[in-house]
Amino acid sequence: FRTVYHFYDNGYFFNNSNTSNDQSSNTQYFIKNSSDQFYNETDLSSSKNYNHRVNLKMEYKIDDKNSIIFSPGLSYQKNSSYKNIDGLSFLTATNILSSSKSTTNVNTSGYNSNNNLLLRHAFAKKGRTISLNLGAGYNHKAGDTYLNSANQYFDSTGTRNVNTDQFKDQIVNRSTYSASLVYTEPIGKKRQLQLNYTPSVSRNKSDQEVFNYDNSINKYSLFDTGYSNKFNNTTSSQTAGISYRVGDRDNMFAVGLNYKYLELN
Repeated sequence: FRTVYHFYDNGYFFNNSNTSNDQSSNTQYFIKNSSDQFYNETDLSSSKNYNHRVNLKMEYKIDDKNSIIFSPGLSYQKNSSYKNIDGLSFLTATNILSSSKSTTNVNTSGYNSNNNLLLRHAFAKKGRTISLNLGAGYNHKAGDTYLNSANQYFDSTGTRNVNTDQFKDQIVNRSTYSASLVYTEPIGKKRQLQLNYTPSVSRNKSDQEVFNYDNSINKYSLFDTGYSNKFNNTTSSQTAGISYRVGDRDNMFAVGLNYKYLELN
């Protein structure tokens, strides 16, 4: 026999986009047995996105019955966005109900890694095969958000101010591991039975910390427990199935049944 190596479907992709939006809206609310209310809003936003992606596919053909295919992939993303909202709610030009101004700046980055290893074996009997696909993936995302808002509410008792100056730091990690075992058995000329079993496990971790601005020391140091959170979880699943197919490449009918067990910790 002869050992053959193939390298194909290799590629690098890059994308860069810059978008901006300038939007104004004027809304009138018709209220039964009461005065109409109006709301005007100006929305300015912009964003920049960078994406890099690399995909590879390598095949190692041991002989006419056995082969190995390795498919790694890696991507990186970076995003920054800005949004400014200015809103005013009123009954008349001199009867203002509330006003709001907010500015949000977001910066995030992350990468994804997905790798698959496929081992295939064909038996001497035509149509009888077995394959094992092993997968591993890892995702990481980190970002920070600055939110500054000033809201005023007007009524007969006076003016109430609600201001927010906040910083959010967030990190999210996820890893996934899976395997898929597939066995096919020919039944007659154009019929085939397939058995499959797929276990997988996914681990997720998220850490979000929010701090309010402390004017006394000019730092984001006041930890906000209401908006901060941490969690870790693991999801495992096992799927087993059987399917029956009749036909060829041009016309095919298939029926199958799968059972899946899922556990979250």
